[in-house]
Amino acid sequence: MTSSATPPDTLSATPAGMAAPPAPETAPPTAPPTARPAPLLLGLLALFGVIALLLLAPGRMAVSTMEGDVLHLLDGVTRMRMGQWPHVDFATPLGALAYLPVSAWGDLGLGRAMALSHATAAAVCLPALVWIGLSRLRLGMALALGAVVLVTAATLAWSPDSQGATAAMSYNHWGWALVMQGMALMLLDRAGATAGGATGRGATGRGATAARTGALIDGLMIGALGAVLVFLKATFAVGLAGIWLVWVLTGAERRAIAASVLAGLGLAAAFAAAFGGVEVAQAYIGDLLRVAEAGEARPMSQKPALITFVTPSGLTVMIGALIGALALARGGRGRAAIRFFAACIAAHLLAWQNFGYDPTAMTALALILLAQSGGLIPGALAFGRPAATVALCAGLVIFGVRAPGLLNSARSFFHLFAAPPEQVAVLADFAPDVIWQRAESDFSGRFKLLPEDDEPLNLGGITQPTCTVLTGGPGLIAEAAAAILETPALRGRSVLSLDLVNPLWMLTGAPPQAGAWNWVYGPSPAQIAGAELLALPRCPYAPPITRMMAEEAATSGRAMRVALRTPNWTIFEPGPVGSAPVPAPAQEAEGPEGATD
Repeated sequence: MTSSATPPDTLSATPAGMAAPPAPETAPPTAPPTARPAPLLLGLLALFGVIALLLLAPGRMAVSTMEGDVLHLLDGVTRMRMGQWPHVDFATPLGALAYLPVSAWGDLGLGRAMALSHATAAAVCLPALVWIGLSRLRLGMALALGAVVLVTAATLAWSPDSQGATAAMSYNHWGWALVMQGMALMLLDRAGATAGGATGRGATGRGATAARTGALIDGLMIGALGAVLVFLKATFAVGLAGIWLVWVLTGAERRAIAASVLAGLGLAAAFAAAFGGVEVAQAYIGDLLRVAEAGEARPMSQKPALITFVTPSGLTVMIGALIGALALARGGRGRAAIRFFAACIAAHLLAWQNFGYDPTAMTALALILLAQSGGLIPGALAFGRPAATVALCAGLVIFGVRAPGLLNSARSFFHLFAAPPEQVAVLADFAPDVIWQRAESDFSGRFKLLPEDDEPLNLGGITQPTCTVLTGGPGLIAEAAAAILETPALRGRSVLSLDLVNPLWMLTGAPPQAGAWNWVYGPSPAQIAGAELLALPRCPYAPPITRMMAEEAATSGRAMRVALRTPNWTIFEPGPVGSAPVPAPAQEAEGPEGATD
């Protein structure tokens, strides 16, 4: 006897001492019951409507954490609104789609634009969610997966355990949401799919036509997801490609494979053409290679990849995933078991490449395992228990571990409605609808002094303390911008910040520095050599990056004349190249320990 929900799997194994599954059949399986269109559409639209309302009703964006990352985002967004393109006009490892959803709504205000970008990302997820529900899942499970994907795409919590709200690293949330949908398309069997993985030309009848159409839609969606990820954040595309390869090698439908390749290449080519053509595509690859060689300037990927597997929650989840995969295999679903466990590994490796080390996709993979547990061979045993029960329990354990983070992600929407006194529109002239955390101190920010044996930084005869800003950075940037605008000799001149982020130019009305990083991953000698003004912060976001850039300035051959000093900044007006002797370069500084991904 075989399950009516799913096809028997020729990759299944018969463990010793356990009930052997029946021989695989060659007849196509009966279609599992799936969600009906009307309830599914209404349910998904209701979920999306609630999320969109929570995002847009306050009419602003609140940034209570990861402010440097938000400044980096606004730098790229503002440049794109000026007509500049990533990789050609400024350096970044992110694709244009990381900034475009915000810049497209920028006329409504940058705070509203950030909120709208999250709602837009959630809306983009709806078509694939509808198809997954119609072709693979019952209504309840389809809505559960839809809730996970939509909350992930729209959340204002940068990590599952972060407090407050922020638009930081929104591209990571969008990437995870798209990867979740790709996993569902490749791991869950489609109703009417043929058992052998081929929707052959010789097949006839209405069922065969539906199977071919379904395979075509699957492939088109998988390819489109991959192309979007390439121009959003390439590491997510690499992760999805790994899952795609396992999907292909384990007998995916040939029509779906072909459609995914053609759709992926075609849409990627269309994006490349729309974003500037071959020149931009080549520059994008160049930026990615520069970041890959950044070494200590990108600390997250410098730690062992196993770090995402051996945390208490990560280890619990992976043990649950292994048990779930074994239960699938022993329940006659060997192919599904391989795909599921490969996707779990891919989720953790993707987390290794992102700040926070959180395998966000495991929440969706838990639901995928729960959905698959109902299609196992009746009577099959795993660990002495019914395989379906074991798979169900493993899925519930994984989801139970992941659920608090999902709830925290949903809770972040409500922070937009709060108006605590410590949050104000610090950059009122630039972004009046963005409220930032104001840290009260003698220096209009909150700082951390670094160890005394860390030598103070010296540039142009100015010695800076060794410290870093924790919160209140936008207030410090506003202070420097106001001082520059009040100095006629400096007004309107391009300024480059010697720090991890470079937002100062946005507030002074000056043109941005051509080719500069909006989040510094490596050396910037050409930008320092061409800068009209250099701004040295008293306590930067990333002291190692500031030290590296200050050493580049000191060895640039340009005399460093102090043009302006404030309590928290020194603004230099460098002389022409050759106006100062070039000392021997100092030893390369280590990179920052902050969020870089």
